[in-house]
Amino acid sequence: MTGSRLALDLSLRMPMFAGLAFMGSTDNLTGGPMPYPAGEGLAWLLAWVAAGLAAGHAVLRRRDA
Repeated sequence: MTGSRLALDLSLRMPMFAGLAFMGSTDNLTGGPMPYPAGEGLAWLLAWVAAGLAAGHAVLRRRDA
């Protein structure tokens, strides 16, 4: 797998594309179909939400008085 292909695969798992897949979009803005179904898009979105909440919790726990 080349570096550009890896970068494309990783970018398609970002929240915007995961949301597009979950909503049933047929175009991923890169000129091709979505590489995964709506259920996987929802799973990626939930993973991003969990990561954001965990990071926010860690920062507030460390800095909050």
